[in-house]
Amino acid sequence: MQRRDVLVATWAGGGNLPPLLSVAQLLAGRGCAVRVLTSRATQKAAEAGGLHVVPYTRSPQPDMTVAFESQAAEFMAVMAGPEIASEVRENLNQLEPQLLVADCMLPAALAAGRATGTPTASVVHFLYGAARADRQRVGMDHRLPTAQPHPNRPWTAGPRSSNRGVGGARPGACDRTTVVRPPC
Repeated sequence: MQRRDVLVATWAGGGNLPPLLSVAQLLAGRGCAVRVLTSRATQKAAEAGGLHVVPYTRSPQPDMTVAFESQAAEFMAVMAGPEIASEVRENLNQLEPQLLVADCMLPAALAAGRATGTPTASVVHFLYGAARADRQRVGMDHRLPTAQPHPNRPWTAGPRSSNRGVGGARPGACDRTTVVRPPC
């Protein structure tokens, strides 16, 4: 029988966690052996959903007692940082899953998936760029850098011609949806 292992990478709680755990539960319900990489902020919710958890052992833990907006820069540095990338990569090498499912706000996990050649699905739970552009347009987003929506893509925060994504992805690589057929 073909192995059908999936690793789901989480880190911080909040609005991104329920959709990610829902994907994990759907895959488990289809017969996949799902393991959820968790921080202290996500472990209880994953366990309550009946999922097998694998805790981060060295990565920084998120402080969920402080609003995301008050520590956005610190959160983003950790979510894109080497500690999480290293732990996700180690788990991918050890568990050898057929699929990595990662939160779109966890670029370190996405980079680890790419580095190991593991098929990876990014769960986009909220179109943040659209909300950010809207907030900027009406002057509500004074804490974020100024950006104007791209004239041909009003849902983006600005042109991506010079930006390079995680792992050197080409500009605009996230402008389309790719459906990944799960191994189960």
